[in-house]
Amino acid sequence: MDRVKVTRRLAAGLGIVLILLGVSEVIRDVRAGDGGYVFWFVSLCGGGALILWGTFRPPVRDPLALGMVVVGSLMAIVATMWTIVVPLLLLTLIALSARGWQQTQAQPSTVDPADVALLDELGERINGTRILGLDRRRVGDGLPNGVEGAHTWRTRSGRWWR
Repeated sequence: MDRVKVTRRLAAGLGIVLILLGVSEVIRDVRAGDGGYVFWFVSLCGGGALILWGTFRPPVRDPLALGMVVVGSLMAIVATMWTIVVPLLLLTLIALSARGWQQTQAQPSTVDPADVALLDELGERINGTRILGLDRRRVGDGLPNGVEGAHTWRTRSGRWWR
C-alpha cells in the first residue's frame, strides 16, 4: 500500500478516535462532577482536529500542515500516555507525515507540456489579465463551483490552478 494512503488512513482513524474520546471524557466529567474537562477537550478533541486538518488540507504541502499534525499528536500524547498504544501510533503518524513532507519537498515539480507551450506563446487577452501565459479570471466569469476567482488560473489544457 502507498505510504500516503497509509498516512491518511492512520490520521483519519486517530483523529476521529481522539475526537470521540474527547467528547466521551467531557461527558463523563460533567456527569461525575469531576474537574478537568477542559484539559480532556483541548488535548483530545483539539489534537484530533489538528491532526485531521493538517492531514486533509488542500494538496499544498507546507510546513504549517506538518506542524499541525505534530502539535495535534503531541497534545493527544499527553492525554493518552496511559494507553501506550495510542502514543506509539501518534509517533508513527508524526514520522510518516514528516517523511512524506520531506519527499514532497525533494521531488522536482512536474510541468505539463501543454502548460509549457502555453507559457511560450504570446496570445490574446481572454477574460482578464494574461499572466505568464495563464488566464487570470475574475469572480463570476463562469468558474466552476468551488473555484475561487481571485487567485485562480485556467490553462488551455483545462487545469485549474490556485
